[in-house]
Amino acid sequence: MILDIKLKSRNQIDRLHWAAKARLKDKYTYMIAQQMQELEIRKAKEKEKFRIEIISYRKRLLDYDNLDLKLILDACVRNQLIWDDAPEFIHRPLKEQFKDKEERTEIIRHKWQDLKNTI
Repeated sequence: MILDIKLKSRNQIDRLHWAAKARLKDKYTYMIAQQMQELEIRKAKEKEKFRIEIISYRKRLLDYDNLDLKLILDACVRNQLIWDDAPEFIHRPLKEQFKDKEERTEIIRHKWQDLKNTI
């Protein structure tokens, strides 16, 4: 799924008021719910395991450790795109960023069974 947002950096998030963080998480939650419905992506079953990739396309790249996934992963859990963001339910979440004129965020969910051959 592709979200028409640029993920905020860890530094930007740290400077936000707690209410602004909550509004941002709500925005991410709404956008993911909308995409799940549009693309007919099913919700995760109880305790189902996945690998999740989050790819940020941005005009200016961040330091690798500054690309923060906390709010977007929380929004994925709220919408049951993933059951939980604990290590036993998501296998090595992957975050990448690429330079691009069109800023957006792509979320890809892989079935855990598809990963058995790559581990």
